[in-house]
Amino acid sequence: MRVVLDTNVYISSLVFKGKAREVYDYCIETSDVFTSDFIMGELSEKLYLKFDYPKASTRNLIKSILSVVEKRKPHTKRPNICRDMDDNYILQLCESVSANYLITGDKDLLILKNFKQTEIISPVAFIANLV
Repeated sequence: MRVVLDTNVYISSLVFKGKAREVYDYCIETSDVFTSDFIMGELSEKLYLKFDYPKASTRNLIKSILSVVEKRKPHTKRPNICRDMDDNYILQLCESVSANYLITGDKDLLILKNFKQTEIISPVAFIANLV
C-alpha cells in the first residue's frame, strides 16, 4: 500500500496523539509512506510557529520522520483544482508516487473523495476501514 499523510495528520499524531497517531504508526509499519519537501517544510513551519516547538526539536522530529518515510520530489504537473492552492502540492505528490491513499483531516481535500488513483480519506475513516 502506498500512502501520503497530509501535514495535519503529522501534526495531530505529534501534538494530540489519538487516531492520527494510530494511523501514523500503522502506516509506517505496513505501508510505503511518501512525503515531500513541501509537506516537511509546512510541518516544520507549523510546529515552530503555531505550537511553539523549539527549532532544534522541530529539526529532530523531521529527521525522525524522514528516517521512516520516503521523501520524493513530485515529477508530475501540479494540478489546479483546490481552493487552497497549497493542497495542490499534496495532490501532485499523490499522483507522482501513485498513492493508494491520501490521509488527511483537511475538509477541502476530503470533499474530493478521490484524485486520479488516490482515495482521499480521514484518519478516523481509514482506521474504521481496517477493522
